[in-house]
Amino acid sequence: MFRKSFEVVGYAYDASIHCLDCTRARFGDQIDGAVDSEGNPVTPVFLDSVTDDDCCNDCGESLAD
Repeated sequence: MFRKSFEVVGYAYDASIHCLDCTRARFGDQIDGAVDSEGNPVTPVFLDSVTDDDCCNDCGESLAD
């Protein structure tokens, strides 16, 4: 299966990256417009910007898989 480079694989907030499941657990389904504990916007992380070593800061899941 081919994946698109613009596929959202996680989100950046609280100075680290997090997988989709952990982000939904924290913010629910309303991620657009969400802000983190520091008041910064929650921003998407796209497949083309992660490496094989990038993992979720909460659960440790690889963002590249």
